[in-house]
Amino acid sequence: MKSLLFSLLFFSCLKTCFAQDTIINFKENQTIKWGSLSAQKPNYGFYGQEFEFSTDIELHSFSVYIYNPPKHDETKSTINYSIWSFDTIPREEIFLSESVNIKTDEINNWKKYQFKTPFKLTKGKYLLAVGQSKVQGFVAFGNGIAKDTYQSKFWAKTPFEGYSDGTKWFDLMKVINSSDEHVVVMMRLEYK
Repeated sequence: MKSLLFSLLFFSCLKTCFAQDTIINFKENQTIKWGSLSAQKPNYGFYGQEFEFSTDIELHSFSVYIYNPPKHDETKSTINYSIWSFDTIPREEIFLSESVNIKTDEINNWKKYQFKTPFKLTKGKYLLAVGQSKVQGFVAFGNGIAKDTYQSKFWAKTPFEGYSDGTKWFDLMKVINSSDEHVVVMMRLEYK
């Protein structure tokens, strides 16, 4: 009887103690495009998207889709993950990961950053970003079409001749005059 009770409690805890929600910001089964901070020349910088949480959360992982353009070996590259406080624009960086290497099996696939301990975020809006705090080799990120329920500008923080010195965030789609305003950097968040 004790072992049956223990088993029931254990499986009940598995469902509630370890249950995680996942947010993705793009429509699945869409053609994936790509964007790179180093498309024209080697550049440091970040791409970011807005996420809003209606309650306090614990962020367990943050993933981005790594795209594989021809003629590039992205296993020679590293990236950083970043989180910013946000109201109508990104305000202050509250997290910056160490540089992490891109592995062969992460190309044309998800590159996940797993927090060692859950990263606590209070209810509100944040900018989650990926990129390079300094030039760390060529890397391309998957760009997909935003989910119908997802609203966010495509933020960038990188030197952009005639527009940005690389220290301030801007709406990249406005700068490149793209008519495709529904493109987002493909991101996936796991939280509890």
